[in-house]
Parts: sequence; C-alpha cells; structure tokens
Amino acid sequence: MDPQEAIMRNRKKLDMLTVGLVRLMAARDRAAIRIERAKRRLGSRVLDRNREKAVLDRAQALASRCGVDGKVVVRIMRILMRHSRRIQQ
Repeated sequence: MDPQEAIMRNRKKLDMLTVGLVRLMAARDRAAIRIERAKRRLGSRVLDRNREKAVLDRAQALASRCGVDGKVVVRIMRILMRHSRRIQQ
C-alpha cells in the first residue's frame, strides 16, 4: 500500500472512531442525567469524590494495560466528569 493510501485509510478509520467516541459521550450524558434524577430522589449530593477517585484509578489502570498514556486518559476523564457534574446540576 502506498503511503498516501495508508494515510487516507487511517484517516477514515480515525473518523469512524470519532463518531463512536461522540456516541459514547452522548450515552454517558444520558446515564449521568439518570443518576442525577436518582440522586435528587435520595437527597444525595452531585459530587462524590470517592467515586470520582475510583473512576480515575480504574481508567488509569486500563490505560496502562492498553498502552495508552495514563495522564492523558485521566485528563480526559476529569473533563468528562466535570461535564457530568454540570449536567447533573
């Protein structure tokens, strides 16, 4: 395969992966909204630091197993969790 063709194929793959990521983010938003509704019924606070730490720890461990930079994964997860807190308010 010539280099130009390799670039085109891999860009197409990246585009498809981006679509998947956005769909996953939308699903994550819907789950966060359902959690917010349940928390409201229980009278619970939105922020759960223990839960967030556990999520970050698991994400970093998974990143390590998958050969992905754990620091980048943690930064992305923090952004996603901040977003989830915003939509839960």
